[in-house]
Amino acid sequence: MYKVDPKHIIPALTGDALQEKLDEFSSNTVSDKLQVKFHKVIDYLNNKAAGKPPKATFNRIYGLIDKVMEETVYPYAMCQSGCAHCCKIPVSVSAIEAGYIHQVTGKKLIGKPVDDIGYCPFLDLDTAKCSIYEVRPIECRSFASMDSLEGCEDPTIKHMMFNARQNGMLLSFKKWTDFQSKAIAKKENLPAEEDIRFWFGS
Repeated sequence: MYKVDPKHIIPALTGDALQEKLDEFSSNTVSDKLQVKFHKVIDYLNNKAAGKPPKATFNRIYGLIDKVMEETVYPYAMCQSGCAHCCKIPVSVSAIEAGYIHQVTGKKLIGKPVDDIGYCPFLDLDTAKCSIYEVRPIECRSFASMDSLEGCEDPTIKHMMFNARQNGMLLSFKKWTDFQSKAIAKKENLPAEEDIRFWFGS
């Protein structure tokens, strides 16, 4: 699904121009200021998050992820508002994130496998925009297409993508939510991680 405002379309690069952009992206690093903020968030998660409201925790996690993406990924990515090709692929969501999304949106937790992987239940089909953008899960907010929209539209085309596992900072937050979710899963007899459609339907 593609409903990008023509005035905001990012032109696709090819050949040497594309390679130059990808090389610059590969050599890019986060600023010292962002490194300091990262360590503060990690300290909060390790020593202060227990017993605190989920909003206080996820505001820190999601806020830092957004800053990393804005500083090191989005300037080189093809992603743009109104492009929802990636909203039709599987999206793993941890149990703790699913609970937080439920708490914020009021959307009922279903916890039932789905046979058909259609569009994300939170995609606004009229605008091709995420209806829970502020609380979208880590897998979504740390994902980007780096070279071409063709590969997003056609999954048989190989292309360069970015996700949390390619960045140490983002991976740290993924590991933290996974660890917390395992405890929840054991207590509530739920999976620690599942596709977003399992949690909220299709």
